[in-house]
Amino acid sequence: VSSFGSYVLHVAIEAIIHF
Repeated sequence: VSSFGSYVLHVAIEAIIHF
């Protein structure tokens, strides 16, 4: 898993949690 992929996944999870 690339660092960019991990970043995108993290942002996606944060968005789901916040919304």
